[in-house]
Amino acid sequence: MSPKIPMLTAGLTALGLSWSGIATVCVADSAEPPAAVAPAASESTAPSPPTVLLLSNGKVLQGPILKEDAGYVIKHKFGEIRFKRREVEGCFATLQEAYQYKLKHTPERDPDERLKLARWCLDQKLYDEAREQLQVLLTLNPNDAQASAMLYNLDAMAERAATRDQQVARTAATIAAEEEPGRPHELDISRIRKPSRRAQALGLPAIFDLPPALAFRRYQEFTRDVHPMLQRRCAKCHNEQGQAGAFQLIPARGVRDYGNELLLRANLDATLRLVNPEDPAHSDLLTHTLLPHPPSRQLLFTGQNDPAYRLLSQWVNSLKAPK
Repeated sequence: MSPKIPMLTAGLTALGLSWSGIATVCVADSAEPPAAVAPAASESTAPSPPTVLLLSNGKVLQGPILKEDAGYVIKHKFGEIRFKRREVEGCFATLQEAYQYKLKHTPERDPDERLKLARWCLDQKLYDEAREQLQVLLTLNPNDAQASAMLYNLDAMAERAATRDQQVARTAATIAAEEEPGRPHELDISRIRKPSRRAQALGLPAIFDLPPALAFRRYQEFTRDVHPMLQRRCAKCHNEQGQAGAFQLIPARGVRDYGNELLLRANLDATLRLVNPEDPAHSDLLTHTLLPHPPSRQLLFTGQNDPAYRLLSQWVNSLKAPK
């Protein structure tokens, strides 16, 4: 052992800090005593230091973690953040370990808790794990429209990713053929990845027969203008628990959900089912929203001159493909 190690340990002890939280997975305020850590025979067998901090509110922070007497310190590029013990649920070496911890503490036959875990997985981009939880949820409650919509959009996202990969492969072959026809050529990976990154950033939503660029513009307008209005005026009733009929939206739980692509895609698909691409002006989405809504017979809009209705009408009419 280096002679500097005892000095470092003594210095940390004097500051009330400990590296024990960096040696293994740590669970805050656990009722079970921590397992003894065997001395590492070499660096290759030493446990990975935890870099994933799971907060009590479900949020996740990543970075080097230091355990203090009063709680935890996590370092990131902007500095350090301190959390009290009661604010931390646990710290883990990987995000997958954090998922396994949450899975272990999720009631097996509780659909609501399964849905919460699936949403957490989506927030962390653990798409395979989210799909697994949604499938389990649907075995418990086959009629859960929200879980079905989320699973549908996960599958659609996977299909889009596969399509992008195929497009990138074709682009790579085209680049090679154009640069040096008839002769094998080493591909420029940086050039191949450019279209993939653009496609991944855009998402390329499919809206009827609109060209991709125009479809993306309509999707932007839906995200910015139409979807927030539908959430305010429609989602309280038109959801899996309300009197939804054929029109079901996934309600946003907060501001963060307004940027959730899976939720946006699910609600876009639900909205497009009420649009007639051949005659958008006579779409159910426009005609039905001007009628009294049961059971209160309340009007969603004051009339065709209502600014919100005009916004919706303008967007719906823009969905007709140019000839």
